[in-house]
Amino acid sequence: MGAIEYYASAVHKDATVAQVVLTKPPNPSVLEQQLNALGWRTSALESTQHAFHGLVRAAQKRLVVVTPFFDPAGAAWLQELFLLASGKAERILILRSLEDRSRHDYPTGFDAIEPWLRSQGVRVMNYSLPRAAGGGRETFHAKIVLCDRSAAYLGSSNMTGASLEYSMEMGVILHGAAAITVAEVVDALLKAALPIV
Repeated sequence: MGAIEYYASAVHKDATVAQVVLTKPPNPSVLEQQLNALGWRTSALESTQHAFHGLVRAAQKRLVVVTPFFDPAGAAWLQELFLLASGKAERILILRSLEDRSRHDYPTGFDAIEPWLRSQGVRVMNYSLPRAAGGGRETFHAKIVLCDRSAAYLGSSNMTGASLEYSMEMGVILHGAAAITVAEVVDALLKAALPIV
């Protein structure tokens, strides 16, 4: 690791900067009407899709998407995001429930684009681990888009058509110290998850 990169990632501690991003349901949205009545200017909030575009374009080394729910509409959205990232950036997708296609929460978006993921060299990981004691499995409910170690989205938006088109979704894009913390959690996820592609 170069001295500048080491200083930037381990020594210098930037203040956390957070930006709110929002996916609004189709108009007319009752929630948006109520926010407007409270004086919010929801049009001033950045949309989730637009925020994701800016986020992934900035990734130079690594782009990681973590989503528990992933359908074919979300697969098309994910392809778009991965294509917007720098050609040099490693692309990683962390899903859950890939071990059993009969599970109710199996990510059907994976089947929709598995050949494309392979052709693009996207690493796919499954974070759905059997528990050693007590049965069941260890998984996650986090929704993360991580760009390098400098910016991260954390929020409610899954990679699904419902999240993109129908639901009110809200999250934050973090820069600085909080983004580094998210990157460290993602590093641990990658060590624990099982490779699929």
